[in-house]
Formats: sequence, structure tokens, C-alpha cells
Amino acid sequence: MPLALARKSACYAEVHHWFLTHGPGLIPRGLALKQITTQLPLLLRCVQAPVGLLDVGAGVHGLGTHWKRHATSLHEDDSDALWLLGGFKNRAHVHAFEANPEKAAELKEVAAARPFTKPYTEFLHVHAEGVGAQPHTARLKMCGTPNAWAVEGTGRKGVPCRLGSNLTVTTLDAVVASLSVPLLYAKIDVEGGEMDVVRGMEKILSGKKVHLMSFEYGVGWHKNFLLRRPLSKTERLEAANSTLRHFTKRMSGYGFDTYLINSGNKSTGVVLIPVYDRFWHDDFEVCFHRAKVYGNWGQWCWNDLLLVRRDSHCVKKVLFEAVLPATRGQGRTGLKWEGKLQRAMFPWFPSCGSRWWE
Repeated sequence: MPLALARKSACYAEVHHWFLTHGPGLIPRGLALKQITTQLPLLLRCVQAPVGLLDVGAGVHGLGTHWKRHATSLHEDDSDALWLLGGFKNRAHVHAFEANPEKAAELKEVAAARPFTKPYTEFLHVHAEGVGAQPHTARLKMCGTPNAWAVEGTGRKGVPCRLGSNLTVTTLDAVVASLSVPLLYAKIDVEGGEMDVVRGMEKILSGKKVHLMSFEYGVGWHKNFLLRRPLSKTERLEAANSTLRHFTKRMSGYGFDTYLINSGNKSTGVVLIPVYDRFWHDDFEVCFHRAKVYGNWGQWCWNDLLLVRRDSHCVKKVLFEAVLPATRGQGRTGLKWEGKLQRAMFPWFPSCGSRWWE
């Protein structure tokens, strides 16, 4: 085997082994995406402020009344829009989309109350509407607790739901066309409606009008992902158009590289596991056999993805050489934007080389 090919094979094998060994770090309770979010202002080294930031699915959940208004540490169900606003301050316009009108109104109140967001509320734009594949009017789909509510026609299948008030649904293509600043980052977490959102951002993707995106990959993508056991071959085929593999191929065609976000530990900080193109392994399809990856954590399969535009070289460099190292030792504390940055002492996957992400 040629030396170059042998090195690549060792790299892919190391990534896969690390993924299986550290599977529990994929669970969002590790706050990996939230930790990255607090450090995203570092990307202003690459783009000129002000920039646009989108949070699709922006409500605050799981916090008591006091902590909603005074939180200064990370929580898995807190609003990313608030942490983006507090981090970027007056250097970005944060557009938050929340289909539940009560949660949209609450988001405004919380932003005006928290000490680290209160001075910058004029840069927060809260939209009480859904986001999907095309503009239309729908109803709020209420399944379980409010943090699992979605837009009618999207989200989890095969679970009891009731329909609520009417709401307007827009597309991200329409949203970005109306922005007065360039789009840096978009976070999409809409309880299974992520694919609908993607269908409504064709112009953004094909025109490469965003540098960085995050998506939730979980049970809402297909009804079979609700099953507590490993999926059969037939069930996997039924979900073929709703898989992570299908998603990564589609995004790769638009020029974006996809990573599973792993919380790692205090010494490594957050780790991005490449799952695109040559790195792909069938085990990365977590919702097919989650017990193999992170154990039977209830019946659920929840994972966060980060997508980076392949030709955004500066963004990639800052992401891997500054943003990720800055999460080392951060944990659930979050407010570290002004602190001294830590430097990575070694690449997370030594077999892949020190700049393996390029």
C-alpha cells in the first residue's frame, strides 16, 4: 500500500475509533454546541462586522422563572439566540425564529432582563413564525412538552399531537434576502423539521451565502428513529432519504463539510468528528443503532451537527485553531469571551496531521 494511502487509512480508522470510544459525548447534555456558540465571536477575525446570525427554534425551555431572567451559565435548553447576542454584542444582528408565540414573547422579555444581553436588545429581532420549505400558513403542532413543538406537517411522526394557533411560515431564502448584513452563522433546531428548512434555503446553499451552520439530527427526522432497538434492514431502507448519510452527501454537493459535535472532556474541549465524504463510516448513522454508540439513553437519539463551508478557509482555521481550543475547561460555565485563549497542543486525530481539516 502506498505511504499516502496508508496514512489516510490510519486517519479514517482513528476518527472512527475515537467516535465509538467517546460516543456519550454526542448527547446534547454535554453542551458541546452551546460551548462552541459562546466562542463564535472569534470568527470576526474573518468577516467584517456587523454580521447576521440566525437561530431557528429559539425558545427558552427547561429553566425556572428566576434562571430564565438571570442565567449566566449554560443549559441545554436555553436559547442560543441569547448567547449569540451576549457574545457578539453590537457586532451582529441576531434573528430568532420561534413558532410558539408565547415563547417568542418570552424570549424578548428574557433578553431585556439578563445582564449580558440587556444592553444589546436592539440587535435582537424575534420573529413569531415558523421556517420551512415554502411560505404558507400552518398551525402549531403541539407534541409533548413545549420544547418539542413544531410546525404542522413537520417533526416527529407516530406520536400523539394536537394542533394549536395559526402561524406564518417563511423560508430562510426569504429571510436572508431581506437582511442588510452578510450571514455568518445559522442554527436550525426545529424538532424534526430540519429537512423542510433545508428545502427552503436552496439559494443560500447554492450561492454559498453562509459560512457556518448547525443542525439537530435526531428522532424527528424519521418515525423509525423513535424505535428503542436497532433498526432492521427494511427499516433502514425506509428511512434512506432521512439519514445523516443522505444529509452529508447533499450538503457536500453544496460545498459544506459536516461534523458530529462531541463534548469531549475538559482536557480536549469540544471535538468535531468529520462524517463527510471520505471520512464516512456506517456507524456514524447514530439513529440506526444508538446503543452501539452511546448506550440506551432512554429511547431518544439526539445529536448536533456543525457544517462549515469548504472554501471558507479563514473560518475553518479560526474554528479549529481558536474556537475549539477555547472550549477546553469551559464546561457549563459559558461567559468566557474576553478570557485568554488556550492553544491546542496537538491535533485531536494525530494520524490525520496537524491541519487534517483542510
